Amino acid sequence: MGGIFGVITQDSCVQTLFYGTDYHSHLGTEHGGMAVFGAKGFYNTIHGISQAQFKSRFVDDYKKMEGYAGIGAIDDESPQPLIFRSKFGVYAVVATGLITNKNKLVGELLNEGASFTEMAGGGVNNAEIVASLINRGDNIVEGIASMRGIIEGSICVLVLTAEGIYAARDKVGRFPLALGQSKNPERKSYVVATEASSFENLGYELKRFLGPGEIVLLSSEGIKQLKPEGNEKKICSFLWIYTGSPSSTYDGISVERTRERCGIYLAKRDNVDVDFVEFYKETCDRFGEIINTKNDCYILSGEGELCINSEIEIIRPGQLAYIPPHSFHQLTNISSCPLIMLYCCGKGTVLHGMQELQGTLPKAGEDIPPVPNGGRKQRA
Repeated sequence: MGGIFGVITQDSCVQTLFYGTDYHSHLGTEHGGMAVFGAKGFYNTIHGISQAQFKSRFVDDYKKMEGYAGIGAIDDESPQPLIFRSKFGVYAVVATGLITNKNKLVGELLNEGASFTEMAGGGVNNAEIVASLINRGDNIVEGIASMRGIIEGSICVLVLTAEGIYAARDKVGRFPLALGQSKNPERKSYVVATEASSFENLGYELKRFLGPGEIVLLSSEGIKQLKPEGNEKKICSFLWIYTGSPSSTYDGISVERTRERCGIYLAKRDNVDVDFVEFYKETCDRFGEIINTKNDCYILSGEGELCINSEIEIIRPGQLAYIPPHSFHQLTNISSCPLIMLYCCGKGTVLHGMQELQGTLPKAGEDIPPVPNGGRKQRA
């Protein structure tokens, strides 16, 4: 899985790129990266995010980056964006999706004289395969179109060039690409993303979704269609069921409303005796121990900082957090809206629940281990 984001503006795009890419963190946990183009040319930065959240890994990088156009990606398989020097000039690429005939394509390209860098653990980066196939064309647009005809599977691509950002949805629209524009009519700035929900808090509004197979060019002058959409659409229903953010809408259909309707139909078949429903409006700043049982927290809305023993993670809508038995843990709402979750607890004694009600919760660092370094302080 993965998600991509692109922005072009007449001033600095870096902050928008940083936060826009981060909004796709729920779609991947292995690799993250950003590339920008500006007066100093191209610059990219890539980090692994399996052991730390995107923001903490890139906060120092983005403060040093300069550019008016940029693309970013979070992907489980391939570190990207990558920058290439080709017959079309220099460009950067992000590509997310699934290439099922990957080994066959790599063999063909190697026989043609292409070379690829070797990723850790073996394998070839999807962005390199996509770039090599694009370079077969007479121009970037034709290269993208022919690349999609050769690839078996689905791949969405952003190509950052000196003239703008080429955005291409996969040929059957299996995964989404949304276009947005600045809410300020005096500011010519445009964005493209897997998740349209990334637009609102960045000052952009949804313009439309790219159709299956459609190719457009984003520039400071606007959005220009270069290839119309095709007639066949096979969008992935799993976007609404699992992978998509609850705040997202795909092709006009709300993820949250879809999941609510699914839940209604599932509930009609259940005879569950619910113990309690818990709602954390502001915070759950308690570093306490749960005895002889395990917990699962599925985040519906909001954003929380979860400390488990010595580890810290940021959890967002659509993510499931597992809290092992006998672990000290703390969940803090770090968003401006209520943190709403589904909380599942196995049979056992939930000690800190009673301690909170009675005001006898042990003090972190005194009666129990301290909150991990960097974590929010335990509330009294």
